[in-house]
Amino acid sequence: MTKRIACLLVLVLVSQAQAEPYRLIVLPDTQYNSAQWPEQTTAMTEWIVKNQKALNIKYVLHVGDMVDVAHDKQQWENFDASMKVVDGKVPYILALGNHDFDKIAGKRSTVLFDQYFPAERFSKLPSFRSQEADKANSYRTFSAGGMKWLIVAMPFLPTDAELEGANRVVADHADHRVIVLTHSYLTHSGRDKSGQYIWEELVRRHGNIALVICGHLSTVHFVSEGDQGNKVYEMLFDWQNDQAPEPNSYLAILEFDPDAAKLSVKSYSPTLDKYLTDRRAQFEFQDVDFLKVKKTPTTAGSAR
Repeated sequence: MTKRIACLLVLVLVSQAQAEPYRLIVLPDTQYNSAQWPEQTTAMTEWIVKNQKALNIKYVLHVGDMVDVAHDKQQWENFDASMKVVDGKVPYILALGNHDFDKIAGKRSTVLFDQYFPAERFSKLPSFRSQEADKANSYRTFSAGGMKWLIVAMPFLPTDAELEGANRVVADHADHRVIVLTHSYLTHSGRDKSGQYIWEELVRRHGNIALVICGHLSTVHFVSEGDQGNKVYEMLFDWQNDQAPEPNSYLAILEFDPDAAKLSVKSYSPTLDKYLTDRRAQFEFQDVDFLKVKKTPTTAGSAR
């Protein structure tokens, strides 16, 4: 084999590896699981670890409302036990929901969240990059499909300072495709008040923001266009129900297929071994360009 042929073969193999489909897992609101049915969340995290290699799972994203009553230590113990299943095995990131603020040291305090999920717990991951001093904002990076990804997690009703920090992080990662993870953003008919503010002050400004993932209220999805002409795929996942455990057992599987330029979404319950097949829980986005990252002009500005 000549040196030229060997080099071409390596390029072909690299290209094939980059085109391999990969998946992100979204954990919807687990508040009632933490309060009543912790085995449901544990079943999810066990399924994730078991299927990580087969499904090429790159990251796990929690949309917030990890617990129902944030000053109840037992609920944090339950959620903590479920997440310890993926610790050191599958990287994950958590967004703070309204039910995660314990108000122990102030209206938006997170004393118990900080106790069970300190920055040190995440800093062991190679993908960890930073966490704000108040631990409300955090971000992670990872590579998949031949491109670089950035996940920016913001809390319920992010403040102006938190939005300004998110703008800086996104601008500093102009060569990354960006996922914005937050709790309250969408409703059945479009964005809620918080979502519209996040859209105006952050999402629409940056051409490299590709997805917004949220929870808080039901399940729906939309496609919007940012100021740079980029499509932004906005998705809400939440099947919570405080009357029965089964609705709380579903997670969302986002499959990215760079070769087919397609993003497919399925909703699955590891407890029931069942998929939801309605249009809100199972759908596809076609003609999605994963490999071209649009860079945001340096004049994009900040939240204020």
